[in-house]
Amino acid sequence: RDWMFAGGLTAVFAVAVLLVPPELSQPVTGAGGFESTLTASIVVVGLLGAYAAILGVFLVIGALSLKWAPAPPAPAVSRPTDPIEASS
Repeated sequence: RDWMFAGGLTAVFAVAVLLVPPELSQPVTGAGGFESTLTASIVVVGLLGAYAAILGVFLVIGALSLKWAPAPPAPAVSRPTDPIEASS
């Protein structure tokens, strides 16, 4: 199931990157009147960080749940019968 979630999240990330227009350049004003420009590359790097954070947390939770999961019961081992005893 982990690979399906990771694959689905990767597909969503790819679609999100494709939806960001390459010519995106928008002026923004930050705290304290700081002026800057928001570009497509900044948005894509932000999306990459969000993707990595979500996938990383999911995979760490999956790994830790496997580490502390109860061990499955050992399969019963059947011993082969001695052919000499079985024929008599």
